[in-house]
Amino acid sequence: MQAANPTVALRVAVIAACPFPSARGSQVLIRELAEGLAARGHEVHVVTYPVGEHLVPIRGIMVHRSCWLASRWTDRLPWILRKALWDALLVTTLSRVVRAHRIQVIHAHNYEGPLVAYAMKRLFGCPLVYHAHNILSDELPTYFSKRWARWLARLGGSVIDRVVPRFADLAVVLSPAQREALRSCGFPVDRIIVLPPPLPDPGESGPRIRCQVKRPQGDFVIAYAGNLDPYQDLDVLVRAFCRVRERLPTAALLLVTHERDWTRHAPRELLAILGRAEVRVVVCRSFGETRPWLCGADVLVCPRASWSGFPIKLLNFGVMGKPVVLSAGVAKAIGWSHQATVFEAGNDRDLAAVLLRLAQDPRARASAASATSHFAAALPSRDVAVEALERIMSWAWWLNSCGVTRLSQILEHRWGVDRDVPTSYKPMDGRREDEARA
Repeated sequence: MQAANPTVALRVAVIAACPFPSARGSQVLIRELAEGLAARGHEVHVVTYPVGEHLVPIRGIMVHRSCWLASRWTDRLPWILRKALWDALLVTTLSRVVRAHRIQVIHAHNYEGPLVAYAMKRLFGCPLVYHAHNILSDELPTYFSKRWARWLARLGGSVIDRVVPRFADLAVVLSPAQREALRSCGFPVDRIIVLPPPLPDPGESGPRIRCQVKRPQGDFVIAYAGNLDPYQDLDVLVRAFCRVRERLPTAALLLVTHERDWTRHAPRELLAILGRAEVRVVVCRSFGETRPWLCGADVLVCPRASWSGFPIKLLNFGVMGKPVVLSAGVAKAIGWSHQATVFEAGNDRDLAAVLLRLAQDPRARASAASATSHFAAALPSRDVAVEALERIMSWAWWLNSCGVTRLSQILEHRWGVDRDVPTSYKPMDGRREDEARA
């Protein structure tokens, strides 16, 4: 059992099949967990794409990038084809890292991660820990608009959901809903561990921060922070805002994003109302820049209908202590209990009704803000989440070295987190950096 001691330093390869680092939620989570493991004495190697947004310094981890095929024809390829090419190149990069640094555990994120790592698992016997960020049959259809394309995407996603996770020895999921989805796809439930993403440091808030930025013109500011990709369902938010304006002319809409070329992904509903005094889009390159804008808002909205991922923006919203409005699918998946701020997914009329109720009833806003604080208090700190992940890595290595393939072969085991509902988390210690949580 000494090998399973979480204090034993491990050599870990983290597969991030995405631009890294970046201010997007998934990449921020990958970076913070990798840096957290490194801070606890582990040797962490991140294998990733040749591109990234270098907004904050990387601390304690080594980044290995696949080779960049710089030529005119690769630059002209559609993004999906370039991504497939970079995924293929990750296999050779990971092979070099595993051999050169004698990697003991592979930590693979998203669906491309296990695909890239499976060959190394077979060749070198490295245990594979899969970190699920979403369920593909739920999220993939959101990138298509036509009904037949959505049907095909859902079908293809279902097949991948049943195949890819089985490459891993253990699976880490962000919510009980994800665990149930993996279980229904045939992944053994005794190899699934629920580990929610850690909460950011509350940082500075209050009137002094609010005066540092210029709010949109309006007495009731509705805010959103994050990327403007289709799966965020910002068209629903914009249509709901227009309905609110019909009843409440003093309402304003604020969108904060880290993408300088955000107009390429913005819904046409948003582009149609740009230029109005009550609508403002702000580009912030870090959460430190984003926080003052959010502190100046009256309500924060997460309009996405996709339930399988854990919106990292909700962690940022949670530390603000403000009313948070979200769709029913996301609320059920993450265990949100305050139904007064939940709207039917995709229903702009219902979202507008919730926003109007919050705008017109100060008691409802106060109750919603209290619910947000209560939700945030139940989430782990960074130190607790990293400690739990460290235990999972150590167990994966020990089980692999002992030839154990199912956790049911162990009479007693403790993961450091409850496998059903995360409990007994330590309070935040205020030391956690937040520069890249945009």
